[in-house]
Amino acid sequence: VQASLKSLRRLFDLFYQLSDIRDHLNQLMELGSRAA
Repeated sequence: VQASLKSLRRLFDLFYQLSDIRDHLNQLMELGSRAA
């Protein structure tokens, strides 16, 4: 059970990082479209 919990936590960490990156990309795209 411990191992599966650890892998689940790692998956959630990955999801959070991916969503953060997506947010940053969206902000960059908005800034780029505004500048253009």
